[in-house]
Amino acid sequence: NENSAVDLIGFEDASDIVIDNPFTAMEYLTGSWIDETNTYYFVVTKQGDSYWFSYNIPINSSGNVFYNEGILSIGTTEDTASEQFKFIIQNPDKVLVRCFADNSEYFLYRQVQ
Repeated sequence: NENSAVDLIGFEDASDIVIDNPFTAMEYLTGSWIDETNTYYFVVTKQGDSYWFSYNIPINSSGNVFYNEGILSIGTTEDTASEQFKFIIQNPDKVLVRCFADNSEYFLYRQVQ
């Protein structure tokens, strides 16, 4: 894996440090993630200084995306955005996503491009 942040995973507390920081979290999450049944996905694409998100895991809001301490929120402003997903790194190529919309959880796996 070419992501320097991902190289830290495996060291004590490194996963929390990577996912809690918005910059290293986006570096880690950039790419395509799919569950083991090929049903649910979460994709992060970087274009210039912006990140674009595509997903079909449950949400209950629409609008702008905000990220803070492992939690992705969606809404008009950061102050009014509602929490949608919590990311918990399992290993460099596996992440647990907790969806606040319906309290579901999904293990998603990094797809090799």
